[in-house]
Amino acid sequence: MERRLKNQNKNLDNLISARLFEKGNQMIYELDNCNRLIPLFKRNLMFLEQKVHEAIVISQKNKFDRMSLFNEENSRLFKTYRENVKFMIKTDFAADHKKAAEKIEKKKNIAIVENKNPRYKVPTFYPITGDNAGPPKNTHDASGHKLNKL
Repeated sequence: MERRLKNQNKNLDNLISARLFEKGNQMIYELDNCNRLIPLFKRNLMFLEQKVHEAIVISQKNKFDRMSLFNEENSRLFKTYRENVKFMIKTDFAADHKKAAEKIEKKKNIAIVENKNPRYKVPTFYPITGDNAGPPKNTHDASGHKLNKL
């Protein structure tokens, strides 16, 4: 019986040692595997960092290109708007100028016809002197002040 107990004790020790050895070997294998994966992760992390950087650069470049196209389109639209406004102002001015020229010509023609009539005198803004001699000479300076005669 003693021998059996010693044998069982020895078998139990061997079993425990085998299990410990197996667990130790399993841990060494996992540690080795992890040590091999660390450089791979580091390389992939650098690769991932580069890819994220490239994606951000491409995204910003696309955004910049869209904004450039938007600005070019707005610039072109503003240029056509400015040309349209300039054309409208020119046509309005030309029409107003033409009307004013026609009125002036009409007034000239009326004045010419009226001057040919001997009974009609052209009205003046000067004091009545009996003739259309114009304003009195040298009584006022250019600013409207009365001149002193010496």
